Amino acid sequence: MSLFHKNLPTDEALWKQLLDGNEDALDGLMQRYFRELFHYGGKFSRDDDLIKDCIQDLFLDIWERRETLRPDVFVKPYLLVALRRRIHRVWQMNQLQTDLTTVPDFAADFTVEEHLILSEQTRFIARQMQQLLDGLPARQKEVIYLRYFQELNREQIADVMHITLQSVSNLLQEALRKLRGQWKTDL
Repeated sequence: MSLFHKNLPTDEALWKQLLDGNEDALDGLMQRYFRELFHYGGKFSRDDDLIKDCIQDLFLDIWERRETLRPDVFVKPYLLVALRRRIHRVWQMNQLQTDLTTVPDFAADFTVEEHLILSEQTRFIARQMQQLLDGLPARQKEVIYLRYFQELNREQIADVMHITLQSVSNLLQEALRKLRGQWKTDL
């Protein structure tokens, strides 16, 4: 954590303040997590307005239900889970209205190149890694994204994806096995 962020309240402190009715705490959490939530929501829908609406509705719902919410949550995974569910609920309601039959997949547009711009060789490797990640099934992409890009642990990933710890381990292991195998083959 940098010195700039040293005096900011922790997620846990903001959550407790929010549950106690502090609107500034709600605003603090919104400011802290909007960008990450928007980026994560973009993995399920390309409709920016829908994602923004879902995030806004999520925080409004948290505010309205604050008296019934648990004080002992891990804030970031909680918000990711809630946004994921909200997007899927909105998608399902839209399906009933439009009669479509496909389920929204986790569309990973990992921005590996943005993080690896040191040299031409690094950019080449980043493009190769992007192609390998794009070749993974949606659930494996999502577990890789949550683990390595959002830095969530297995328990938090299980909560976000609403799957068992064993499923998280299996998905991670299979994705990494595929990536390693392809990495050796392609490079």
